[in-house]
Amino acid sequence: MKYIIKKVKSLDWTNIEKAEINIYPWGCSYRPEAFAQLCIVEGEGLHIKMSCKEENPKAVYTEFYDEVWLDSTMEFFFGVKDGDYINCEMNSIGTSLIGVGAGREDRRRIDEYCDIPVVTAENKDGWWSVSTLFTYNMIEKVFGRDILAEGFAGNLYKVGEHTASPHYGMWSPIDWKEPDFHRPEFFGDFVIGE
Repeated sequence: MKYIIKKVKSLDWTNIEKAEINIYPWGCSYRPEAFAQLCIVEGEGLHIKMSCKEENPKAVYTEFYDEVWLDSTMEFFFGVKDGDYINCEMNSIGTSLIGVGAGREDRRRIDEYCDIPVVTAENKDGWWSVSTLFTYNMIEKVFGRDILAEGFAGNLYKVGEHTASPHYGMWSPIDWKEPDFHRPEFFGDFVIGE
């Protein structure tokens, strides 16, 4: 899979391509409509907005680094090939779990590197969305270089592990026997465009 990330002067989501999160490989009958949008704003960094059509999304967790994947959650994993990646997991009220590491067992909290990115949540007309910004400074502190200049790998997810209808959706397919989003070998490509 490949997604072209536009570089823009100011943030306007109406002009940003949608990456559909519509692959549900583990037999889920509940498959909510979901998508993500990414762009790089000059002088700021990487903006991401994730949206889902879902009535009354479950949102129990309220503290940073809580187990938000058990709620109704949108997730963005991204990083360097064969190296560290960030897992940014956000529920419908804006609670986040953001870690850094090379695999599932090797996770560290992002606030060991930089400030915690602010997550903004919106619920309106049967849709909910979350958005955040990874500044150039944050990217540099986590990866030791500007991966936004070169492009990077990652995946986009919709999950609700402990919801009334458990589900595991993704943008780039994962060929694995059981639900596991920490599979960087199946990340798609995020290519920087103009």
